[in-house]
Amino acid sequence: MLKILPVIAYCCFTFFLQVIPVYAYQWPIEGFNVQHRIVGTLGEPRGGGSRFHAGVDIKDTSTVEGTPVYTVQSGTVSHGGSGQNLYVRIGAIYYIHVKDRVAVGSSVATGDYICKVGPYSASSPHLHFQVGTNGSSNSDNPLHSSNLTPFSELTAPSITTVTFRRHNGSAISSNALKGNVDIVAHVVDKIVSSDSPRLGIYSIWYKVFYSSGSQTGRLLRLSEEVQREKDLLCS
Repeated sequence: MLKILPVIAYCCFTFFLQVIPVYAYQWPIEGFNVQHRIVGTLGEPRGGGSRFHAGVDIKDTSTVEGTPVYTVQSGTVSHGGSGQNLYVRIGAIYYIHVKDRVAVGSSVATGDYICKVGPYSASSPHLHFQVGTNGSSNSDNPLHSSNLTPFSELTAPSITTVTFRRHNGSAISSNALKGNVDIVAHVVDKIVSSDSPRLGIYSIWYKVFYSSGSQTGRLLRLSEEVQREKDLLCS
């Protein structure tokens, strides 16, 4: 059983955006050499924290319904989705909330037109761009390692509060920690200082010192399933 010392100062957290040198993409909407505004990131909590946002939402002032979308890699076009969640898939790349799609089975090269930005009633039109499995937390972050080029993350994540809970959800005072403890870290991340603070934390390092030593670990893709598995919650 994990024994945590009853001193909050012994719990040290370091948050960072993980860099994975895997892909390098141009932007899928026009303005390929200009950084676009990201209005939603991988891991951003949705529905009061009940849903995991599995891609990034790209939008500029010029992004309106009908904005052309271009593929970031060559491959064969697949379709899917329904209503406002229509998508085009090429390999493991998804372009979601679109319309006027090219035909299923079309062979496309990087930079070819594939669809247009469609309507979206929950917010203004934007392109949801995703790398990985549709509807799953097993997705790569397209912002990492300048995957969307050019892109700059200008503001580091920061911790707002760290609290402790029992497995039943009840709070534990920092001077009464013992046994198995859930550590709840409330985190703010912004792309630039003026952006909304509800962006997702993709990766987190944590280190906990306890009576007989210490424990260090890293969590990736903070879906609720991963949070429960590791007994470390982010909200």
